[in-house]
Amino acid sequence: MKSFYLLLASKWPANIGDVLYIVALIALLYQQTGSALAAASFRIVVTIV
Repeated sequence: MKSFYLLLASKWPANIGDVLYIVALIALLYQQTGSALAAASFRIVVTIV
């Protein structure tokens, strides 16, 4: 049972880091292009791939 909690404790920071990384990329893409469609499409592509 201890290994499950260790896995869970390591998974949370990894998921938070992943979300922050994707949000930062979307913000950068929006800043560079000025296109909300491009920023939204990026998230869809990341989800599919």
